[in-house]
Amino acid sequence: MKIKSIRDVKISKKLMILGAVSILGLFLMGKESIATARQIDQVGAELNDVWMNAVIAAEELNTVTSDYRITESRHAITTDLELMGALEQDMLELEQDIESRFQEYKQLPTLEADQMIMDRAYQAWQQYLECSKELVEISKGNDREKATEMMMGEAQQRFDETSSLFLEAVDYNKDTAMQARDDAGRLYDRLSRVKLVVIGAVSLIVISLILSLIRSIKEPSEKLADAAWRAGNGNLDTFLEYESEDEIGALTRAMNEMLARLRDIIRDETRMFQEIGSRNYEVKSECEQAYRGDFAPVLYAFASLQ
Repeated sequence: MKIKSIRDVKISKKLMILGAVSILGLFLMGKESIATARQIDQVGAELNDVWMNAVIAAEELNTVTSDYRITESRHAITTDLELMGALEQDMLELEQDIESRFQEYKQLPTLEADQMIMDRAYQAWQQYLECSKELVEISKGNDREKATEMMMGEAQQRFDETSSLFLEAVDYNKDTAMQARDDAGRLYDRLSRVKLVVIGAVSLIVISLILSLIRSIKEPSEKLADAAWRAGNGNLDTFLEYESEDEIGALTRAMNEMLARLRDIIRDETRMFQEIGSRNYEVKSECEQAYRGDFAPVLYAFASLQ
């Protein structure tokens, strides 16, 4: 199958291709922009709804467990039975609150690695609670020395382990949030690059088509104008070269055919006048087919002269 050159494409089709390419390029760029912007928006939503919420939840757990630890310490050093009872009630409420926060954290759509960190923190907290309950019983028995020793020893170790796991979860979620920001940045850079590539490609195609249109119109138009001017001044020995199938090519072929017909008519008339001058009154035209339309009366007039 023979593929047409761009020169052979009709000017109207060239303009249609130009418009189609421009629209297609803008459509593709818009589609990619919308898709990438949606991905960026999704990353931003995940960043706000998941990771930052997880950071806040882990920090709040660390704060509430610290409150529990402070209350426990007060219980270990006080000798006031009434205050001990109030502190035990506060510790019970804090324990329930912490348990609720652990369960809420498990419902967050975080990564498996984060949930594993929090599971370890929960196990460490349960071990700490066992130690804390033992500490409370010792404190209620007014054994301040043993209570203080336990509070500064095993209980402190269990609490530090739990707290460090909370902080590990906070750091992990912050790092994940930073990664999400980086992903959003990369998506935005990708969007920018795609825009530049599409704009560059569309611009290159449009510029090529425009230059092709200019060449296909400007040069042959100037040649046509020059040929018409020379023909108007009696110079019919002109042939225009323009090999294409567009509208300018059709106009060029029509001009060449018109000039050829005029040359044939003038040569034919010159020959017939010379024959008449030689008293050959039976001379006939050799190109009667050229005398069409408004040229036909010329041949009729010559026949009348004969």
